[in-house]
Amino acid sequence: MATGGNIWAEQELFRNVEPLPSGHVARIRAVKRAARHYSADAIHAHSSWAGVYARIRSAPVPVIYQPHCYAFEDSSKGVVRRSAFRAAEKMMSRRTAATIALSPHEKELAEGLSRYNRVFVVPNVPSIEGPGTEKSDTRPPREFIVSMSGRVTTQKDPEFFAAVARTVRSRHPRIRFRWIGAGDEHLEQILHASGVEVTGWKSGAELARTLSSSSVYFHTARYEGFPLAVLDAAALDIPIVVRNIAAFAGTPLRIVSTTAEAADAIVRTASSDLKADLVRRGRLLLDKMNSRLQAGALDEVYRYVSEK
Repeated sequence: MATGGNIWAEQELFRNVEPLPSGHVARIRAVKRAARHYSADAIHAHSSWAGVYARIRSAPVPVIYQPHCYAFEDSSKGVVRRSAFRAAEKMMSRRTAATIALSPHEKELAEGLSRYNRVFVVPNVPSIEGPGTEKSDTRPPREFIVSMSGRVTTQKDPEFFAAVARTVRSRHPRIRFRWIGAGDEHLEQILHASGVEVTGWKSGAELARTLSSSSVYFHTARYEGFPLAVLDAAALDIPIVVRNIAAFAGTPLRIVSTTAEAADAIVRTASSDLKADLVRRGRLLLDKMNSRLQAGALDEVYRYVSEK
């Protein structure tokens, strides 16, 4: 079941796709009704709202919960709101047969909600197919573009991206900054005011074409589970720079903490052999986050739930 978005472009991957009705109460009822109608063995709920709809009341079958980040990690929200989010997740963890985490950090967060919470790490994988290992050596010369991909929200921190864009462009005005996605109008205006192009939503082949024209992929989120966009960039052999957040701890990626450090890494990529090193780091990341390992991890989750 879906509320819309990219799921509609991938309907052929599913036996059935049903839109959720409007209203939270109606959606809670619809999830339970669908589980019974299809004689489901389990509900796999992905994202916070899906987790609410599947777990706010006892479900007719076991629920596998896969958060799309934990909102209580968002430092931009006040202490009271973050505490409320954590309390809600803690309460609903009692109705969770298994939790899927995308990183060791997210696993630690999930286990902290309940000592009875059985948590599995299932690696994310790229959503687009890469062109092969020779791409980084055979690209023709082009203009230098720094990209970020995702919804324009406080979680992705477009203000940090904008600040780095201003720093870099003050020294190198020909370097372009581009945000692939859309979202909050006020935050989009901050990006525009800093000389950042906002492309609107892209998907499928269009996303791959847009992302592949990037010279550097720069991920600025405040917190994450593990972002697909970083893996997509790695699959396309794009040099990657990421912000210092817990989701990237222990990865081979180039991690930066400040706007000055980020600006320096981006500029060095434009003018030195750092580019080859960043591409290599992306390939190392995909050695640990790929379809083969994901399939094995998911099989372990479903076996565990079916045997409970």
